[in-house]
Amino acid sequence: MNAFAAAIEMLFADLNIGVEAIYTSDGGAPVLVRAPYFAAHSDLLVSADQLVALSGTEVEYLFAEDEVLAEAGHLTDGRSALYDTRRAVTACVSLDLGYPDLILSDGCALASARHGARAGTLPQPRRLLRCYEAVPLLALLGRSNGRRAA
Repeated sequence: MNAFAAAIEMLFADLNIGVEAIYTSDGGAPVLVRAPYFAAHSDLLVSADQLVALSGTEVEYLFAEDEVLAEAGHLTDGRSALYDTRRAVTACVSLDLGYPDLILSDGCALASARHGARAGTLPQPRRLLRCYEAVPLLALLGRSNGRRAA
């Protein structure tokens, strides 16, 4: 084995790939995050609990952070992100890198998954917004869809 192969093997030693099904009828419908709001060129279909990284002046103004994480389900507004109920079952793949990090997919930063015992032990790579915190952010971005903070 050459040095490059050994380095790659060591880098991905903790990689864990999970495959599962998301059932729309269970209230866990996947979310279609649309381009160009989140991704650069194409829409992405993610689970409702997938953490999406958000940045920009609005995020800095509201949360005093350069970048925050929010669940895709909390970002639904019927235009830039919407629940996809076209299918009864959607297959999905999740990547557990062994440590919390962001994975870039077409310009949209998504948090890596955590499987098994690691699920609740490691901190998130960025601050995690709660549902009620996403509402004023969507309003500031002009994507509130009639939702109100209070």
